[in-house]
Amino acid sequence: MILRAVRNGLRVTRTRRFGPGENGEHHDQHLVAAWETAAIGGVAELQPPTVGGGFSVARLAMLLEQPVLAGNNPPDKPVWHCSIHNHRDDPLLPDQQWAQIAVAFADGVGLAPAGDRASVRWVAVRRADDRASAPDDRIATFVGMPLRDQPAQEPFESRDLELGAALGAWSEAQTLFQLELLGPLDAPGMDPTWLLRVVGHVLQAELVLFYGPHVDVSAFRSTRPEDGLYVGGETDITPSRLTEMLDELAAVEEGDAMPNWLRPAPDY
Repeated sequence: MILRAVRNGLRVTRTRRFGPGENGEHHDQHLVAAWETAAIGGVAELQPPTVGGGFSVARLAMLLEQPVLAGNNPPDKPVWHCSIHNHRDDPLLPDQQWAQIAVAFADGVGLAPAGDRASVRWVAVRRADDRASAPDDRIATFVGMPLRDQPAQEPFESRDLELGAALGAWSEAQTLFQLELLGPLDAPGMDPTWLLRVVGHVLQAELVLFYGPHVDVSAFRSTRPEDGLYVGGETDITPSRLTEMLDELAAVEEGDAMPNWLRPAPDY
């Protein structure tokens, strides 16, 4: 395995691993691995859709950048990137083996230790490269660094369970979306306690609960990709307010504007 130059970048959406290359040499770009909680059901659902002959990475960027946008004083360049490739004389590796290499690499450099669901979010993108000067087999790894740097809050287990029950009740009654609810999670310190992923025809969103209680929300309208990512959050959240926020997200799926507690994500 050969490790290529490592650098920081501005935004996940500005990366070029899903692009065609300067001379159209890149093809068959696809995800082979991702951070642990996202990879539970496989990485196929994270694969950016094709749009107009290219790839739309907005949803994937939203998921990768959510912890960064939720943090205080995020860095100017929060995206870390490197590529790993085999020697041109080595045999081509199957996706499964590249996935194992990516997981081992993220663990080995200390970015995503095995079993640590609170570590950084990352994905490994495999692509073929047809350049005569470098006809190799490689993956590129992106990392959206988690930056929730506020002090850990005292756990409020009973209130957290009430919020989880509100999430569960809303999810059971909901028919507009495909939903994935995770929790209660083992959440020491600043780790998430509950996570709800929402996927509709119009709206895609992720809601994350933390001790405090605090809720962070990131949302994206697939019908208006030019609007980009929206983010928002509230502290001292109550079950009734949480349900109200979820209902306002459901209203977006039915044609309403984004609620005023969500704002366009800053362009770092």
